[in-house]
Amino acid sequence: MPGHCDGGQFHDLLPGTATPKAFEFAWNDDVIALNQFAGVLTSAAAAVSSTLDTNTKGNAIVVYNPLNIEREEIVEANISFPDAAPKAVLVFGPMAARYRRSSTTGR
Repeated sequence: MPGHCDGGQFHDLLPGTATPKAFEFAWNDDVIALNQFAGVLTSAAAAVSSTLDTNTKGNAIVVYNPLNIEREEIVEANISFPDAAPKAVLVFGPMAARYRRSSTTGR
């Protein structure tokens, strides 16, 4: 719904001169718009991920960075293994050498 995307841009909301009730409606419209944008982002990431070559031995996991800058935060993934957990997990990618993890807990 296009009307929800710009709901928070009402001329009295930006400077803070709207009535409290108007802010309630605007916040609701913003939440609706954010949920719609989240759905678009999820669909887009799924579409791009489905085209990646993930033919590999083991489990392929795609990590998406929504920012326009490189990040160095730790990424967690809970993976179920059909048998026992492997002794180590190798990560491939631009910074893969920095991220290796041994696991004895199955995580």
